[in-house]
Amino acid sequence: MDKVYLLDTFVAGRQFYDADDAWHSLAPGSVLQLRGEPANEADRFAVELWLSAEKRDYKIGYLPRTCNETIATMIAMGWGDAFECVVSRLDASAPYERQIGITLKVLRRESPQPSSDNI
Repeated sequence: MDKVYLLDTFVAGRQFYDADDAWHSLAPGSVLQLRGEPANEADRFAVELWLSAEKRDYKIGYLPRTCNETIATMIAMGWGDAFECVVSRLDASAPYERQIGITLKVLRRESPQPSSDNI
């Protein structure tokens, strides 16, 4: 499965969640899970970012609302596994909204091979 670049951005709201607790487990290349949060009253397209480490899940923050609508819609339609989200950069000295950089890629699915039934 190939990966196709989609976007680079920063984690939003990281100061309100578990990013400090998980900081020692975060590194460039760390994989984050995307979870839609349609019941979020502030943003119906909210997409949470989670890190699984040390037998625990840490909520790191959110995708910024400037780039979450299409991704949230895809997750809601069952296509959440079509995305890969990895930490691309960390900078503890930056302002909160720029401390954790992430890269989102779309996973290219292999085309099904034609069967003899389709020929």
